[in-house]
Amino acid sequence: MLKNREPVQGEFFSAESIDSVAESLVREAIQNSLDATLPGRKTGVRFVVSASNAGLEPSKVMPFLEGLWPHVSAASSQAAGLADEPCRFLLVEDKSTTGLRGDVRSHTPAPEGTPDDFYYFFRAEGRSGKQSGKRGSWGIGKYTFAATSQINTFLGLTVRRAPDTGPYLMGQAILRSHHLDGGHFVPDGWWSELHGEIPVPTTDPQVLEAFRNTFGIGRRDEPGLSIVVPYVSERLDVEALQRAVLHHYSISIARGELEVEVRDSTGIGIMLDSPHLDEALDLISDSPWVAEVRKEIELVRWADDDPPADRIIVANRIANRPGAKDNVLLSPDVTARVREMAVDHEPFVIKLPVKVDELDDEADAVWGDLTIIYGPVGDGTTKPTFFREGIRVADVKGGSLPGLQALVLAEPGPLATMLGRAEGPAHVDWTPSTEKFKNRYADGKRWLAFVKNGPSKLLEAAREADRQVDRSLTSGFFSRPKPVPGSSGSPAKPRMILDMPDRPESVKGIKVGRLDSGFAVKVDRRLDPSDRLVVRVAYDIRRGNPLVKWKSSDFDLTTIDIAASGLEIVSRDGNRIVAIPAASVSSEAAGLLVRGFDANRDLYIETTVEQPA
Repeated sequence: MLKNREPVQGEFFSAESIDSVAESLVREAIQNSLDATLPGRKTGVRFVVSASNAGLEPSKVMPFLEGLWPHVSAASSQAAGLADEPCRFLLVEDKSTTGLRGDVRSHTPAPEGTPDDFYYFFRAEGRSGKQSGKRGSWGIGKYTFAATSQINTFLGLTVRRAPDTGPYLMGQAILRSHHLDGGHFVPDGWWSELHGEIPVPTTDPQVLEAFRNTFGIGRRDEPGLSIVVPYVSERLDVEALQRAVLHHYSISIARGELEVEVRDSTGIGIMLDSPHLDEALDLISDSPWVAEVRKEIELVRWADDDPPADRIIVANRIANRPGAKDNVLLSPDVTARVREMAVDHEPFVIKLPVKVDELDDEADAVWGDLTIIYGPVGDGTTKPTFFREGIRVADVKGGSLPGLQALVLAEPGPLATMLGRAEGPAHVDWTPSTEKFKNRYADGKRWLAFVKNGPSKLLEAAREADRQVDRSLTSGFFSRPKPVPGSSGSPAKPRMILDMPDRPESVKGIKVGRLDSGFAVKVDRRLDPSDRLVVRVAYDIRRGNPLVKWKSSDFDLTTIDIAASGLEIVSRDGNRIVAIPAASVSSEAAGLLVRGFDANRDLYIETTVEQPA
């Protein structure tokens, strides 16, 4: 019997970033177990890999590979020599899960809505029986088990809940098409019994006991799935598995939703659970992403520990097409709160409503909240990190976040389902071009971009609002005054008119206001002819004195546009401007406009008036 195939293999192996055996395997195995977890239970997964130079004797595994080696040799000359080599194997077992449900003898899928995990795991490729809201749904990710084996083979033992508990044991090999003894063979082969022409699992108690003993399997009556992958790659070891688990599932572990045991066949290994998570990260502190993962864990634990209500903001819903700068998202008072929290060195949360409107669904559109947890990181710029239902979606690219980190969570629900449909089979990015997403949602492409860019655009919009100065106030800064009635019409000398908003003053009578990519200084006091107005500026930082930390690579005022009214600039260099009163100017006509800075960074400005000794 041929396996039911669908042509998605090309998408699975194109432009996806899971570039190690361990990461690909860990993501797929744990994702399947999370999806199959029984209600109200914590997911448990156990990885056991043969220690170096501790593979099983070929004779011990031969009963479970009977008849396979001639086909392996015909399909791959490189793998042919493994038949006489010790068998390094991988065991993956879960607990608190349903096991592979469904009719083990059926070669056709059950009616829609009926659990049929066994069929889709062993008999269907490119098709999935997972319902909406499950983490993986391409039906090809399970191929990673075969791909981890150097002979492209795996065996699965499953136990289900009553009435049809099993246990059932079946194996599968996925080789290249090949010729052997004059016959042509398709890629798929089964280690099984036959029911007519249909491969079916064995239930022979002696065979099951031999399988358990050979590979150290603990499962007897507990529902779940145990998978054995023989002749695993040499690249797969305890450390590689541990790193992959901590990188991709640290949030689920920190929240107590998942615990993972990783050890070798001699018993050396580690339990990865919430109480011991920090210790586990210490063991792999040389990984470049560990510091980021620690911050993510810190943020999610803070957010899950009942944070103060005033640190949580719920953005407004957008009536029409999405845009993170839409004025309805944050009211003016909320915008001010966001600006304040972004610089006070404490975490805060923004709940961003996202519309989920399926085009072929007669029901009304629903809304799901994207949870964005912000936290300080000091100087520098970061990118948001994205998790869907506890799984890191590693290649999603969001905008830059100066001085902040953002942990973005899509919790189980319609929003997570929509985002899952925008993922390829390896589940590492969200793109509107996947077959399961495109043409399925109203404004789906826009909402997807809104999710990816929202964390940075929200902050950008809040900071932009702070930079704005009423254009009517600055329009006359150097404007040509209207002719006085009865005059000859010749313009008078330009006069600065700038009513700056109230802001803290460096010196009494000197006001500073923000402009797009710069700032304005207005002198509201009389300057003596000998007075010197000194303005020093730097990009704002979270710790320390910005003026002390200024460096020439930030900017140099010799290249910044500076316009003066009622003042004469006597020097401008580095981050310092010195100006003196111009001759014959009123006290209310003096000021500076300074533009040309990075619009995405806040400025720190200090003004002083120096008088002669």
